[in-house]
Amino acid sequence: MHDTDIASPSPEIACHLTRWKRNRDAVAGQDAIRAAKTAYLPRVYEGQDDREYSTYQSRVVFFPATQRTLENHIGLVFRKDPSIVADDSVADILATITPRYGLEDLARELLAETLITNFTGLLVDTPPSKAGLSAATAIQAGQRPFLSVYRGESVLEVQQGIINNRFALTRVRLLDDESTVRELVIADGVYQVIMHRKSEGGQWIADAPITPTKGGATLSEIPFEIVSTKAGCIEPPKAPLDDLVILNLSHYLASADLSNVLRCIGHPIRFVTGYSAKDDGGNVVQPQFVVRADQVWVLDDPQAKVGISEHSGAGVDALRDQCQDIAAQMAQVGARALATEKAAAEAAETHAIRRASENSSLAALANRVSAHIERQVNRALGWINLPTISYRLNTDYLPVPMSAQDITALLSVVQAGRMSAETFFATLKQGEIVPDSLSYEDERDRIEQDVADRPPTDTGAF
Repeated sequence: MHDTDIASPSPEIACHLTRWKRNRDAVAGQDAIRAAKTAYLPRVYEGQDDREYSTYQSRVVFFPATQRTLENHIGLVFRKDPSIVADDSVADILATITPRYGLEDLARELLAETLITNFTGLLVDTPPSKAGLSAATAIQAGQRPFLSVYRGESVLEVQQGIINNRFALTRVRLLDDESTVRELVIADGVYQVIMHRKSEGGQWIADAPITPTKGGATLSEIPFEIVSTKAGCIEPPKAPLDDLVILNLSHYLASADLSNVLRCIGHPIRFVTGYSAKDDGGNVVQPQFVVRADQVWVLDDPQAKVGISEHSGAGVDALRDQCQDIAAQMAQVGARALATEKAAAEAAETHAIRRASENSSLAALANRVSAHIERQVNRALGWINLPTISYRLNTDYLPVPMSAQDITALLSVVQAGRMSAETFFATLKQGEIVPDSLSYEDERDRIEQDVADRPPTDTGAF
C-alpha cells in the first residue's frame, strides 16, 4: 500500500460507512436526520426552493424508535450489575481500564457500538517502558497496558493469515485521529507497532517500528480483537439495528406524506378568475390579495369569480394506516417499547414465552461482548503479571419475581436438609426477592439482630 493510502479504509470496510452513518443518525434522532436534509427526506417536487423545503421539513417529526430501542436494550442488560470475579489487587486497574473510563462504561460503549455497527476494535495497548522502573512503580506511574476502543469508522483494515496452523491477525490499521494512523503487524513472527503521522505538507511519514515486550520477551500475536456478534470476523457483518433503522426512515417518509396532506386540508387554496389588475399606467400586473379576517376584496370586473379549492381528504386514512403499520413492524423487529398493549390480559407465563425469543438474541450479544471484554482485560492483566478475572454481563431480562409457591417449595427443601441456607438466599436474590446489594452475611446479621431485639415470650421473665 502506498503511503497516500495508509489512512484510507479497505474496500471491504469502506462500503459499510454509509450504512453506519445512517444508523448513527437514526440513533442521534431528529436533529441529525434534519441536518442530512434530502439524504433522508427528498424534496416534494423538482425545483422546490430551499425556503419552502425547510418549512416542509420542519413540519415532519422523526419518531425516535431506534434511539429508544438502543436505550431499552442497554437498560435491560444493565438492569442487574455484571458478574465480576476479581482479586482486590486489580480493582484500581479495572476502574481505569481505558484512558477515559472504567470497566462498566467500557461495556456500555461496546454494547451500544455492537448494536449500531457490529464492528468495533478493542486493542490492548501499552506505552513504551521506561528504563529503571520496577513493575510496581511502572504500574503506579501509569506505565501499564490500557484498553483502547476503535469505532468501526476508525478501523481501516484487518488482515488475517495462518500462523502456527491457526487463523490469526497479521495486519491491522487503525485511525487514532485525522493525522495519526496506527499500524499493527506481525513481522517475522514478532508483533510490531508502526505509527504514521501526517506532515504539514500532507505527506504520511512512518515512525520507526516499536516492538512491545512482555517481561523482556517479544509477542507473537496482535493484541487486538473485533467485537462483533460474528466470531472471528474481519469484515463488517450486518448490525442488529439495521432493519429497524430502515423501517424508522420509512416511517419518517410516510409521516412526511401524511403531514403534507394534512396541511393541504387545513389550508384551502383561494383563487380568483376573470380579473386583471392594472397599475397607474394601465399596465397589467399580478394582483396581490391579502387573506385575513379584516380584509375585503373589491373586484370591479363583474366577470370576476372568487373560489376556494379544498382537499377532499381522500387518502388520509391510508397514509395514517401506513404509519401505524410501519410502527407495528418496528415493534416486531426490536422496538418492544413501541408496541401497544393487548386488550386482553396476558398471563405472565405466556408473556415470558413470547419475550424469550427476543431476549435470547440480546443475551447472545451480551455474552459475546462479555467474552471479548474478559479476554482483552485478562490480556492486559497478564501483561503485568496480575491475576485474571471472570466477567459476564447480565442476561436475565424478565423481571418476574418468584411466586409465594416457589418460595414455599424451596424452603421445604432447605428444611429437609437438601439445600443450604446460603444457596437458598442466592436463589431468592436471583428471583428478585432480595436486593442484589445485600450479602448473605449481612442478611444473617440482620436476622440475628431481629431475634435479639424481640421481647421475651416467657412470662416468668417479668
